[in-house]
Amino acid sequence: MEKKNIVIPRLQFYWRLKSSSNDENIVPDFLPFESSYDETLALLTQRRNKNVLSSLKKIYKEEPNIGHNQEISNWNSFYGKDFMQFIEGALSKNRKNIKKILEIGCGGCLLLEAFKKKGYEAIGIDPSSFALKEGRKRGIKVVRDFFPSKRIKGKFDLIFHSNVLEHAVSPVGFLKSQYRHLNDGGLVILAVPDCNRTILNGDISMFYHQHLSYFDDESLKNTLSAAGFKDVKIEKANWGGNLYSAAKKNDVAKKSKKGLEYYKGNKYKNFLKNYRATSLSVVNFIKSILKEKGKTLGFYAPLRSLPYTALMNLQSGFRFFDDTSYWHRSYFDGINVLIENFEDLKKNPVTDLFVMSATFEDLIEQKVVKFFGKEIRIKKLTDFYIQK
Repeated sequence: MEKKNIVIPRLQFYWRLKSSSNDENIVPDFLPFESSYDETLALLTQRRNKNVLSSLKKIYKEEPNIGHNQEISNWNSFYGKDFMQFIEGALSKNRKNIKKILEIGCGGCLLLEAFKKKGYEAIGIDPSSFALKEGRKRGIKVVRDFFPSKRIKGKFDLIFHSNVLEHAVSPVGFLKSQYRHLNDGGLVILAVPDCNRTILNGDISMFYHQHLSYFDDESLKNTLSAAGFKDVKIEKANWGGNLYSAAKKNDVAKKSKKGLEYYKGNKYKNFLKNYRATSLSVVNFIKSILKEKGKTLGFYAPLRSLPYTALMNLQSGFRFFDDTSYWHRSYFDGINVLIENFEDLKKNPVTDLFVMSATFEDLIEQKVVKFFGKEIRIKKLTDFYIQK
């Protein structure tokens, strides 16, 4: 019988970085993961698991150190500027009508602060005390709650969020709530991880518990349309691995009675088929390095290695490397492997480096080759992709 879903019995529940391998966790280090598929939206999802959902609700109220939208991550220098440029482009034809702005999942309030300086009425909503603290520091009103919230009153001309929709238990319902909070002609603007290539190639490196949905162009447009939005625009980010989208509310226009086309699931069948081929190749490569005498393996951009090491029930025998400064000398919950940086690699090189970031793989490879030449053998995750 053909396997219908991908099941990882014990996948690390990643929500923070810890300074010591002995730091106590407030949620389980490991929880089961299972893929699923919404045929109506052509959307790859994580099957909803009550233990996962309760753990997510718990950690979102904390002060996780993994969020992009905060100063410590240098988010605003790269992702923030690129996302703001997309927002500004979307606002260019509607600027006179945009006065009141809401950001969902506002984190460090960096973009809200930028909008406030431009003269907009800007508020945020976020369940974390971190966002509340940052809002006070920047003079931004932040409602500490999950969206939708009874504490959010009135309507807005723009609602935006970055890397939030993929966390929603019901993405259509989440967007419908935003639709109701928009004035007629108002805009929703969002960013989500771009899963086009990973879905196409059956690459499970995108899987982790916080992400309940995995969007490509097709499913993102379907999801926004199902929530009632029109004039849906989708673009690939110029920096990082995101998809941007802008869509409009228009209650005046006559709504089409025609529903979304019903998808038969061929995309998911292809994803499962390619997963079997890709994961087998990746697993065999990892095994070949680990069993060969004198070989040492390092994962660069290690977060994306976790689904594969979990698939193998592998928790040691390799090293982690990443260029994010505040990750240095930290640990993931459930795996006692120190995260090192490029300087550490130069001092103590490995023989084989597996680059797990499809977005930044060329930059990482160039840097490693420039310093080491052919001393380190480099393998990229996309080398195992069926469709380049």
